[in-house]
Amino acid sequence: MSKIKVILAESSDVMVYGLTHLLFEQPEIEIVGKATRYNHLCQLIEDVPHHIVIIGPLMIEKYSHQIVDYILNRFPEINLIELDDKDNKATIIQKIQSSYKRIIDLEVEGL
Repeated sequence: MSKIKVILAESSDVMVYGLTHLLFEQPEIEIVGKATRYNHLCQLIEDVPHHIVIIGPLMIEKYSHQIVDYILNRFPEINLIELDDKDNKATIIQKIQSSYKRIIDLEVEGL
C-alpha cells in the first residue's frame, strides 16, 4: 500500500510539532509539507503532490472559517480535514483513514 501523503496547516509551531510527532508514529502516513501561514499553504497545495490537507484548530481560529471556504473554492478537488481542539490521536487517525478510503473508492469507481 502506498503512503497517505499529508500536508499539515497550523498557525502554531508547537501544534505543528505535536501533529508531526503524532503522525510520524503512523507508518502509512507521510507528511509532505507543513505550513504555518495561509499563503504558504496555498503554495504547497499547488506544488506538492498530496492526498489530504489537514487544517488545525488554531489556523482555523486565526483565519476564521473563511480559510476553509476559500480553499475549497480555489481547489475544488481537495480532500480537506478540519481538526478541532476535541480531537485526539485516535480521532485524527480515523479522520485521515476515512478521507483516504473515500479517495481510493472514487478512484476505483473511475470518478
